[in-house]
Amino acid sequence: MADLNIFEATQIRILAGVIGLVIIFALRNDWYKLKKAFTNKKVFLSILIGALFGLALGVVFSLLAIKNTSVGIASTIMAIAPVLIIPISIKVFKEKVDFKAIIGAFIAIAGVTVLMIF
Repeated sequence: MADLNIFEATQIRILAGVIGLVIIFALRNDWYKLKKAFTNKKVFLSILIGALFGLALGVVFSLLAIKNTSVGIASTIMAIAPVLIIPISIKVFKEKVDFKAIIGAFIAIAGVTVLMIF
């Protein structure tokens, strides 16, 4: 893992995903949906931001964490995403987040931590 080039690995994952999507769109003949997504500016901007932060940066940082720490620590750090999304859901999207969702997010982190410890 020490000689892994993180950016090359991310490019391979993204390329494989694009090829998979092209195959799915071709088999289902859903090209019109893709055209609609690219012509709607709001949808296109959402896809672009999600791809940049989710695919590109998210994968790069997760591979960087695995490369520089143990897999258990990196997995625990990556499992914190549900907890980090809760304040964004409340502030940005004005969603009502109940106590069960908060407890569930922390249980998910605890579960990953327990799995990685043992």
